Amino acid sequence: MTYLVSISIGPVQDFIAAARKTRDLWAGSYLLSEISRAAAQALADKQCQLVYPSRATVVNRDLSIPNKILAIAPQGSSPADLAKEASNAAEEKLFEFLDAALEKVRTEYPEIDVKVCQSQVETFLELYAAWWPMKDGNLVEAREQVEELMAGRKALRDFAQSASSAGVPKSSLDPGRDAVLDGRKVREHRTGQEHNLDIKQGEMLDAISLTKRFGPAQRFVSTARVAADPLIRRMKGSPTLEELRGLAEEMLKQKSQLCTSFSPESFPQYAEFPYDTSLFFSEGREEVAEDPAKDLVPDFTHVLGRFLRDNELPSQLPAYYAILAADGDNMGKVVSEKACSGGLKELEEFSKVLSKFSANVREIVENQHNGALVYGGGDDVLAFLPLDRALPCANALRQEFSNLTGCTMSVGIAIAHYAAPLQTAVRWAREAERDAKAQSGKNALAVHLHTRTAGEEHIAARHSWDDDPVNRWDLWTTMLDERKLPSQAAYHLRQLACEFNGIMASDVLYKEAERILKRKRADSGTEELDQDAVANILRFAGGKNNMSAQSLHGAVNEILIARKIVPALTLTRQKGEQE
Repeated sequence: MTYLVSISIGPVQDFIAAARKTRDLWAGSYLLSEISRAAAQALADKQCQLVYPSRATVVNRDLSIPNKILAIAPQGSSPADLAKEASNAAEEKLFEFLDAALEKVRTEYPEIDVKVCQSQVETFLELYAAWWPMKDGNLVEAREQVEELMAGRKALRDFAQSASSAGVPKSSLDPGRDAVLDGRKVREHRTGQEHNLDIKQGEMLDAISLTKRFGPAQRFVSTARVAADPLIRRMKGSPTLEELRGLAEEMLKQKSQLCTSFSPESFPQYAEFPYDTSLFFSEGREEVAEDPAKDLVPDFTHVLGRFLRDNELPSQLPAYYAILAADGDNMGKVVSEKACSGGLKELEEFSKVLSKFSANVREIVENQHNGALVYGGGDDVLAFLPLDRALPCANALRQEFSNLTGCTMSVGIAIAHYAAPLQTAVRWAREAERDAKAQSGKNALAVHLHTRTAGEEHIAARHSWDDDPVNRWDLWTTMLDERKLPSQAAYHLRQLACEFNGIMASDVLYKEAERILKRKRADSGTEELDQDAVANILRFAGGKNNMSAQSLHGAVNEILIARKIVPALTLTRQKGEQE
């Protein structure tokens, strides 16, 4: 008897979302991918036919592997034994990363309890497995049954919980687990010297957090570096950038926490300034404290300020960046349809197509749009992007996905301050993605703006890709950039929308909105608003026959979000250059 075997590996949130640093986030995604790769390879080694991901994807180390595996067991094999083989391979891979982390940590923190680390790792992985016989090679029936069984298996959630001891400090990243590395004590083991561990004084790490922080060798760029990228691109080739590089190198020599470096080979899109620092922003310069390189901060500020003045740029730089979360729409239904129409062969071909999309994601995100890819496996993407490139990148990703698969993709973008807690910012991006998928058609782009002072409150805008939202955003940013739309207009229109809330009077609302706009002045109050600009605003707000308080409020939200994007667009232009 031949069986269809389905395996799902988790927990996804504990792997990925528990993160203080961008490195934690990337490492969690990387670990989950590599653990899934090990499980898939174990099945392939037992002569299983991999359906998803494809075997070519598994052997390509440059591609991320999804945490769900579908395979056909060979004739006469035991699916239970195969599931056990996959589970063992996954656990062994996680222990490999733990051993690598301990090797780095024990020199600085020799009394770390290895047994506690191993115990936490042993109880961490959640591997679910289900299988169903393929009677007469019926893939469609087997898949339906195995998915139903998998849903039931996940509902049981009978995995052992990590032991927790009273009086033991808890992890900063996962408070449900005991800390195995106490950041307060690391310095003590160095008899007052500076340690070499990438950990804050007082930070607590459990075994999984420690594995993410110190297991993979690669560093990852900071949110501050991504937020500053539009300005750094503007500085490219200038003496100013060379001066700032020199100051950054001096900070590194002094073992400053104000500036760290990453590999320009790993991130060629950021090679012009391969350093992480928040000193580009006023908020970062205020948090100097007793850093060894604090005397260099005024020099950094002076060099930066001189460039801004010489290029007639605002002294306060935009401190925001974008997190993009994208996911293919109705993929379960698509897979079922392909299984019905073409059977195993068509499913294998579709798996190869998804692999090709995964291979193209890094090129789109990093090389074409100056972003940093956290994860790109199958139909799922998570990335950091500078504000001026987020919307074009979202459009390029969904177009590539559609061209390759014939399916639609929903994209969520959260705009956040670089200093916002990373776990929170990632959650905001996932919420934007869910907003994009909220309606039956999906196939949408949702943008959420979270300002630093607003807490969980945010400004949201959602549009179907069929309505060409990127062109719509381009019109908003162009009007604001060319001063054809004063900022105050948005607030007056928002007040109008509130006054008409619940009132069905589109003609009256339209005339009142038109009256407000015609009273406004553009270009610092010297000219009336451009008539095309007024017409576009009214059209975006619903038009004469369809305007409502809701549609007007939606247009206002877009204006307010566009106001946050415009400064980043302005930074990328050379002095005197026109759009």
